[in-house]
Amino acid sequence: MVMLLHVCFGLWILLCTGWAADIGPMYVAQNGSVLLNIPGYPNAENDQVTWKNGDGYTMGRFRDSLSYHQVKGCECELFRNGSLFVKRLDVVGDQTYKVMVYNQGGKQISSHSITVTVIKRVAAPVLSYTCGGKHIRLHCEVSDEDAPDEMKIMWNNSLLAQSTKSKSVGKNISVEIDGNVTCTARNRVSENTHTNSINCHTDHQELEWFMIPAIAAGGVAFLIFIILLSYFVSRSRCKKTKIGEEEASICYKKDISIQERQLPSPFSQPDTQTLIQPPTQTDPEPQPKPPAPRGHSKSRPPKQSKRGAHSKRNVATAEKQAPQHQKQQNLSQSERPPVPNNHPNTRPPRPQPRTKSRPAHQHQQ
Repeated sequence: MVMLLHVCFGLWILLCTGWAADIGPMYVAQNGSVLLNIPGYPNAENDQVTWKNGDGYTMGRFRDSLSYHQVKGCECELFRNGSLFVKRLDVVGDQTYKVMVYNQGGKQISSHSITVTVIKRVAAPVLSYTCGGKHIRLHCEVSDEDAPDEMKIMWNNSLLAQSTKSKSVGKNISVEIDGNVTCTARNRVSENTHTNSINCHTDHQELEWFMIPAIAAGGVAFLIFIILLSYFVSRSRCKKTKIGEEEASICYKKDISIQERQLPSPFSQPDTQTLIQPPTQTDPEPQPKPPAPRGHSKSRPPKQSKRGAHSKRNVATAEKQAPQHQKQQNLSQSERPPVPNNHPNTRPPRPQPRTKSRPAHQHQQ
């Protein structure tokens, strides 16, 4: 009985003096809306309610459900039960709203502060997979700056991997059947998923059918290359062999000619005679004329001088010897074998000394 009296006394004090409470944060997506209710007062139609934002500006007020006042320019709406509906929240961050409740006598009954946290919606995850025979590599990630609160990968509605406060999650699995893989990214205000059907056996078969003609074409191309390479190599070797045989035959002929020219035959007398140049026309010394006989006064025909007769004889002798010398020279050149380029003695033979000397002129005394 005493305890019941103490409880009733405490409730009466709270109702008379009023009390304040802070409500934990409410999470709202960016550009979303929120409905703010009065904590502990689901229906305040017979009371006076006032809503203010974090800066202290009044957003709405009413005395009862029939008379209320709403601030112009506010993207909000007051309901009869005292709740406040905010239509659009575009600023990311924390915002505080305050609600105060009074009775009809003007006495404050309660006061509450409500914190609203605006965050971005989670981005769509990107799911990828890699087939490696019987093994599959699954990878899921988001491209947003803010990491989601939770990420998970599911295979045929069975959980495979899960991560918190991370931008990516991956898993290696070994399966023999096809299936569906789902990646889910979630935060406090939104959730996004990506589902894909995986059939690694079909992909592997398609890859095999593609590789078979590719390998065959590569083998044919390699075989053609080897055939052409061997053909050109053999052809170049044949050319080198022919050139070597020609050089060997030429060298053999040159060796024979060199051996024939190693012991030349001595020059014969006609050759030495052909090398003798005809005597040059020299002017003989003047001879004293004999005195004319006295008894003969009759004129005689002029006699040819010895000088003219001697010059005529020399010219006739040179003309006779020139054709003979030319014939002998041509004959000797045709009979002699050609001198090779590598012969040590490339100079012509020197002429032999004269065997006979020309008689000296005798001066008449």
